[in-house]
Amino acid sequence: MAHDKIQAIIDVGEDGSIQAYGWSDFTAKLKEHTGKRFHVTATTKRTLSQNNTWWWWMEMLAEHVGEEDKETVSNQVKAKCGFWDEHVDTDSGEIFKILRSTADASVAEMKILMEKAQSFVQEFYNFVLPEPDSQLKIRM
Repeated sequence: MAHDKIQAIIDVGEDGSIQAYGWSDFTAKLKEHTGKRFHVTATTKRTLSQNNTWWWWMEMLAEHVGEEDKETVSNQVKAKCGFWDEHVDTDSGEIFKILRSTADASVAEMKILMEKAQSFVQEFYNFVLPEPDSQLKIRM
């Protein structure tokens, strides 16, 4: 049985504020399925699809710039896109930044990072990263 994938991203801030991405498309798609029941699962961690797309992009960009290590390219892009955590040294009180891992990113944070990465890469490297849902699916 085939399943339609209907998706929206909802970010709940620490103050309880709600930011929804793709909500109007989500509700419109739901209305196409009147009388059906849906099981909704909430996740705060970035999706597997987002992770796969990120590393697909980093492989393409690494090849484009002649870098063998896609991790190096990923770190450069994350740094340019401001994907940092701030930490305070408890002894000195000094504030320092540490580059974040995408593994700890929420769905919304990853979406924002990916949008920034697309813009940065196009502007800085004159290279277009494909839209996230454009990977080819091959069945065997």
